[in-house]
Amino acid sequence: MYDASATDGKVCKGYKGVGTDGQYIYYTPFYNGSAYHGVVLRQKIYAVFSDSGSWEAYDAGATNGLAAKGFAGNPVFDGRFIYFVPSNNGSPHGIVLRYDTTKPFKDSGSWEAYNAGSVGGLATKGFSGGVFDGERFIYFIPFYNGAYNGIIMRFDTAKPFKDSGSWEAYDFGSLAGGAAKGYSGGEIVDGFLYLSPFQNTSAKHGKIVRYALSKPFKVAGSWEVFDATAVAADAKALGQPCTDGRFVYFPNAYYEIVLRYDTQKPFGQAASYDYFNLSTLCWNVAAHNACCKQGTHIVFAPDDSNLLAYDTEKPFADSGSWADREVLYAKDMHTFGFRGCYSDPNYIYFAPWAYHGSVYHGSVARMRVDPCPGQSLPLPGSSEDLSKYMYYESGVASVSSSRATGYYDDASVWGLVFQDYEKDFFDGFVIQFDFKLVSAYLSDAVESIATELGLFSLSNAHYPWDEVYSLPADDPVVVISIYWTEDGEVNWVDLDLVKGNWSAYGSTLEISVGTVYYCTISRSDGSSTVTLKVYSNAARTTLLKTMTVTSFTASRKWRFIYALRGMSDADGMASATVWVENLKIVSY
Repeated sequence: MYDASATDGKVCKGYKGVGTDGQYIYYTPFYNGSAYHGVVLRQKIYAVFSDSGSWEAYDAGATNGLAAKGFAGNPVFDGRFIYFVPSNNGSPHGIVLRYDTTKPFKDSGSWEAYNAGSVGGLATKGFSGGVFDGERFIYFIPFYNGAYNGIIMRFDTAKPFKDSGSWEAYDFGSLAGGAAKGYSGGEIVDGFLYLSPFQNTSAKHGKIVRYALSKPFKVAGSWEVFDATAVAADAKALGQPCTDGRFVYFPNAYYEIVLRYDTQKPFGQAASYDYFNLSTLCWNVAAHNACCKQGTHIVFAPDDSNLLAYDTEKPFADSGSWADREVLYAKDMHTFGFRGCYSDPNYIYFAPWAYHGSVYHGSVARMRVDPCPGQSLPLPGSSEDLSKYMYYESGVASVSSSRATGYYDDASVWGLVFQDYEKDFFDGFVIQFDFKLVSAYLSDAVESIATELGLFSLSNAHYPWDEVYSLPADDPVVVISIYWTEDGEVNWVDLDLVKGNWSAYGSTLEISVGTVYYCTISRSDGSSTVTLKVYSNAARTTLLKTMTVTSFTASRKWRFIYALRGMSDADGMASATVWVENLKIVSY
């Protein structure tokens, strides 16, 4: 992560795309929190990412006397010029900005702008992105020009930029009974341009449009449409697509469905498409506005902070083929909200956007997924380094190499500390951990049901121990239950080994606040039984309790290991501090 927000003394915040000319990475200016802007940000690819000398900015917002501000989508490179796609500069506009990459970046003579806002008498404004066909034409993807629309525009790069004859437009919005309007981006594969559906006049929609590049641009027969909601009801409101050469991937820009189309199969048949429902991987399904390919992975850009990667060598609909990463706390910058992504052979870059769409920032993120999204496999018998685990800060007080501390003071706090060891990693296992309930109290002396804290767990999904979310039924979870007196004091505390949300549990051990307990949890390969042993000493020679749950699915295997899994407290009056330390995977 690099904070580029003050590059060259300019306000470099709020970008809606990222692209390259092969030497530099360019970021698409949109809105900085105070105004729509035209401050183009760029970085040297072959330079130190975190060095301020690798970055520069130029304000192109008044190029040729036009309000060249508020652009969207990844910058488009035609081999010489970088183009910025017009979106909104206070209202939808059609001012196309371009930079001659053979000339100095900060020289006004290197830039030109053209108002293409009424090509062919149509309202050619408010586009979402652009695509170059690799030979001659740049296509500008229709979105909102004052209304959601299907007016696509293209520029002939072989002709003069400011000649009206170089531009043409076509309105395909009458397709699908007039519902083919409002698209979020496009991708070209094997002679076809695919447009990703987002919003039309009445609702979010899934009507993918395809144009055959070899056919006349302004002829209705060159265009076709397929409604992806025939594949999945929520296969709509999709993001900027990408391709791996065969499949076209459509991100989940609003709902939980990621869609892909097999270009070797008929466009208009539902059987040519498949999808992945992100809710099978994670409870807090994040929106992803764009995607790109790096190596054997498709990576999805998060609206917030949850990066998503799919391994193209594995089945698309299998959750084991997917991994997500929380980047909110990378470099301790506490930054999230990105728009657009671009991949070079080494890194994927994400354009800085805004926290929850309102607090605009300039923190550029980059990542790499090679060789795989997961971390190195653990060495049997060695302690886990919890500082390398992923976590959601809400409810997580601190994480060190050996200890994760949770501080919970809300009805449902997602204090998750976990690691992904990829599909089917945990079958038979022996795992040790220590824990202590440091403190617990009620902020108001009300009658309260038990407050529950999720400690160690295994799972195949990101779900907190919370009354709102039902855990997968076969998740083993070690749970602390705190029972209160009418005066708001701790009455007693129980420790349980639980299957799912209390679908089964073993015998209970009453424990004390302020005492350290030493645990060993185990299972044999292919067994339906998980056993938890609790000791009073670190040598594990003084056994306090053995808990056994015998109803797990024998074939079940798990990928995620949790040190902390959150709190459930219906009244929202409880506060508790707990830590887990010395998590050791003895064998697996």
